[in-house]
Amino acid sequence: MHRHLISIYLILLLPVGVFGGTTGKISGVVTDKDSLHTLSGANVVLQGLPSAVGIATDEEGRYVLLNVPPGIYQITCSFIGYQTQVVKNIQVRSDLTSEIDFSMIREALKTGTVFEVVADQPLIQMDQTASVRSVSRDEIAALPVRGMADLTALQAGVTDQDGYLYIRGGRLEEVDYLVDGVSQRDL
Repeated sequence: MHRHLISIYLILLLPVGVFGGTTGKISGVVTDKDSLHTLSGANVVLQGLPSAVGIATDEEGRYVLLNVPPGIYQITCSFIGYQTQVVKNIQVRSDLTSEIDFSMIREALKTGTVFEVVADQPLIQMDQTASVRSVSRDEIAALPVRGMADLTALQAGVTDQDGYLYIRGGRLEEVDYLVDGVSQRDL
């Protein structure tokens, strides 16, 4: 009887192991070392996967990297005005959370050459009433479009709605021309 009871327990516990998770999680908080304030918008990048995975910290300086395959990784944390920090040999295990907090150290922004950009034309030309956009043959060949209507719909200021192209926001039903108080539409 005792053997049968143990066998039943093992059979009942078998599905628990089968449905166990296959990925882990990395989370933590990014703070300023001096003031201990959290840093919102800091960049946390996990390296060691085929492509780097990154996330920005939330309003409370917290980050969570989900579905990380088990393994050993490196995490880099960076924020403007702070030294970049790297933590190596982080071990991630299935169904467990690895807590990695960063205490960022302030640094003076590096100064170097300041580039001066001078515009050839003003951003807004008050005397120009139209805009010109040229599309080369190579650009057209690289676009995933079929036909001239699809190509035109991709241009700035053009909208494709129900098979009709509208330019600069105008629609058939939006403009009403009145002549002596009588509506004149060219439908």
